[in-house]
Order: sequence, then structure tokens, then C-alpha cells
Amino acid sequence: MSAVGCGSNERSAPNVDATVAAAVAATRTASDVQQKVAATMSAPTLTTAPPTPTTESAPIVKKVLDKVIPLSESHYNDGIRYYELGQYQSAIQEFGKAIQLNPDDADYYNNRSASYTEIGQFQLGINDYTKAIQLSPDDGSLEPDIAVTYANRAYAYDELGEYQNAIDDLSKAIESDSDTAKYYVSRAYSYVNLRELQNAIDDLSKAIELDPDNIFAYFNRSVVYNMLGEFALSDADKKMACSLDSQYC
Repeated sequence: MSAVGCGSNERSAPNVDATVAAAVAATRTASDVQQKVAATMSAPTLTTAPPTPTTESAPIVKKVLDKVIPLSESHYNDGIRYYELGQYQSAIQEFGKAIQLNPDDADYYNNRSASYTEIGQFQLGINDYTKAIQLSPDDGSLEPDIAVTYANRAYAYDELGEYQNAIDDLSKAIESDSDTAKYYVSRAYSYVNLRELQNAIDDLSKAIELDPDNIFAYFNRSVVYNMLGEFALSDADKKMACSLDSQYC
């Protein structure tokens, strides 16, 4: 990411990449990965083909098969486990196998996207997030989940320096879930990189309104106020961040 310069000659602002970027990144955690199947569930290993059922046994066979977890879900669960272990390439492979077996499940693409972004393959992550969005219903039934997907795609756009695309995605995330402070913190970062500093202040202020103890919002707003030459306001926000966490002193 390219640094954004200072807006005043009297007093230099902290490097944006070292402050705002770090804080935004800290708001994104592995908890964004969506788990659809309980970790305690696993598909049975099939070693031989089952015998051809007779007419008499057919109802029993069907009853048993109805309880077998689809193979795609087994690969999906393995992908989740690899992701949580930090073995992202293996996770990508397992999610890919799940997609081959069931190409219409948005969760599979969402989680492979998360794995791609963890290893810096941001464009591949964007492609999968886009597919997940296309597969999601448009009836509003998945609004919290679709907001996460838009926010994660925005993160990938930010990493590629496509800040307007990131802003557009975060605006969609906020449209679906307007009460999550970190979406405003993240959008503020994109605004800063486009030098839309007042928009950044507005978003960080909204984040603080939603979450009065949000350290990142106070600290980042301090940086932006400093860039605007509003040093008293900058100092006040930095003191507030310091009172919440001493590492920001």
C-alpha cells in the first residue's frame, strides 16, 4: 500500500501504512470464516462400493444413506481445519475439491477466498468472493453474512490499492449491517488513501458512536485529524486510545 502524505508542514502525521493499515488489519480475524458443519461431524470413509440393494432392503438402504454427510462437506470441514492450523494451501485444495463436487455453495467460495487472501493471492480471493456474492440469495435472508463477504472483498481490494472498489463494497456491507463499527473503520482507511479526509473523519466518528471503546477508531481518527492540522483534536483522540490500551500511548 502506498503511504498518504501529511497535510501540514508544522507537524508531521504518523505514517498511514504503519498506523491506520495496522489497525484496520487487526479488525479482520479468522472468525470471519463461516463454518456450516460442526467440527465434531465427519463423513464415514467408504472403502468399497455398497452392494446393490434388493427390493426388500431398499427402504433400509435409503434410510442409512440419508444420514451420510455429502463428500463435499467432508472436504469443506477438512478445509476449515487446515485454515485454523494456518495451512492455507491445503485449505485451498480441500475447498477446491468441495467446489468441484458442489459448485453452488457460497460458503465454499467464501472460505477459499479467505485462504487466498491469507497467502497474498488477493485477485483470486476477489474472484471467489464475487462468486459467493452471486450465489447468495437476494431476499435479505443472509444480510449479516453477505455484509461480511463484501467487507472481506473490500479488504482484498484495499491490498491491491483499489480503494474506490473497497469503498463501494464497504458501503454495501454497511447497507446490509449498519451497526458494525469495523466496517466504518475500514472504509475510513480507504477514504484516507483517496485523500477524502472528511469522509474518513465522519466514518471514524460513526464507529465511535457505535462502539465507544473502539481503540482503532480513536487512534485512526487521531491520525486523520493530525493530517488535517487539527492537532488539539488529534491529541484528544490519541489520549483516549492510550487510556483504552497503553500500547497506543
